[in-house]
Amino acid sequence: MVYRDPTPLDPNKDYTAEELAKFILEKMYGEHTREAMARSLLKANEVAEWAREVAQQLIDGSFDEGALNTAIEQKLNDLETEYAPQLTNIKNEVEDARGNQASLAGRLDATDSQLAQTRDDIEYKINEDVQDLESNINQELNDVVKHRPIHVGTSQPSNSIGGEGSLYLQTYAEGEIPFYEEGLFTPEIKKRTHEGVVSDIENISYTTQTGNYVRVGSLVTVFIEIRLSNKGVGDNEQIAFYGIPYRPKFGQVIPIAGNINGLALENENDVITSIGISNNANYFTAQFYRNRNIMITQVLRVDQLSDSFRFRTSFTYSAGNTEALPLTKVTT
Repeated sequence: MVYRDPTPLDPNKDYTAEELAKFILEKMYGEHTREAMARSLLKANEVAEWAREVAQQLIDGSFDEGALNTAIEQKLNDLETEYAPQLTNIKNEVEDARGNQASLAGRLDATDSQLAQTRDDIEYKINEDVQDLESNINQELNDVVKHRPIHVGTSQPSNSIGGEGSLYLQTYAEGEIPFYEEGLFTPEIKKRTHEGVVSDIENISYTTQTGNYVRVGSLVTVFIEIRLSNKGVGDNEQIAFYGIPYRPKFGQVIPIAGNINGLALENENDVITSIGISNNANYFTAQFYRNRNIMITQVLRVDQLSDSFRFRTSFTYSAGNTEALPLTKVTT
């Protein structure tokens, strides 16, 4: 029991028995509670007096049945007048809640179905968006990195050194040079004057004349082996080795790696020391110290070759990759 109602009773209002009982239970102040109790007793007394009067009339035979029916009808009318607006409101609210369904339960079932369908639609849309996003990401990745075979020279891809799916390489538009490349070339010895005039060596012949290269970006590594069966005809003209696959970006002197045999050097102190390459040239030279004690560098000459000349070497250089000196293969 909670005494929570501090308000007094309205002296001009005729409360029902239920309202008076509630006031007795909830009024905070004694005077309000006593008034509610007094009104309850008076209302009960009115009902008792009326019942006693009706009972006496029934005993005496003077009971007016018509008056009773009229009173009952009036009471029903009073009840209808009092509760009709509330019933109408309840009816309207139920109809509004029911919507276009035959019953409120049907409306609730339809709402549950719509919520389930909405949930399914949202899940489907999310999954669809996720799949589209994954597809776009995969496509963008494929546009940047693909499974690409290694190309050997200008021939078809070699599956033996990296077929489809076994090596990741950057993709390029048609005509662009790939980042990684392996290939073959044919090295050739030619005469070259100080003025840059190039000519073939007469009657020169080879038993071995092979060249391989690997390029990663602009770095080119070449592997060369040359064996002569006839040194050809020539005097003291300088020689150069032609056929390297890419023109160098820089001039370099590279310590020689490999071996060189079959030379007719004039002095026992002469020694091959390095390889010289020139900017944007399609050849390299073999250089030697004219006298290892004096350290005078000279370029190998035709007359220093022999029929048993053999040269095996490898070196790495930077190929041209600027606008002025593009990364292009040697064609001549």
